[in-house]
Amino acid sequence: MSILYGGDYNPEQWPEDTWQDDWDKLKQAHVNSATINVFSWSLLEPEEGVFNFDKLDKIIALLEKNNIKIVMATSTAALPFWMTKKYPEINRVDDYGRRQIGVKRENACPNSPEFQRLASQLVEKIAQRYSSVKNITHWHISNEYNGYCYCENCTKAFRE
Repeated sequence: MSILYGGDYNPEQWPEDTWQDDWDKLKQAHVNSATINVFSWSLLEPEEGVFNFDKLDKIIALLEKNNIKIVMATSTAALPFWMTKKYPEINRVDDYGRRQIGVKRENACPNSPEFQRLASQLVEKIAQRYSSVKNITHWHISNEYNGYCYCENCTKAFRE
């Protein structure tokens, strides 16, 4: 057993031809793990029900090739813009009663039935697709327990 040494890795944010160079340098620092896919929902599901795992497949292949342990996140930390427009009730309500807009991370109402449905659908697809990847050693659900939602669903859940 070894201790994981690494952090968040978001290669989808820069050119693919730089990825291997990153790992050549990171391996010199003895980095042996990467948390991936934290904020990738909009890439994985560019429109409702349409999934594309091409880029994530490439990232996983790169990590496997470099013998890097993977901490696979659910991608639910950032909502796709289409979702915040189609289902505005997914966005949190602040303590002044204002519904927040999308385009920032960790902004989903945890008690929104639509968020729960869509997040469950995405997570199921990720788990089905990558359950046999040997380099996935952990699943990352969330590590940012910040912000609150004051919508009717959250008020009701709090009272229950």
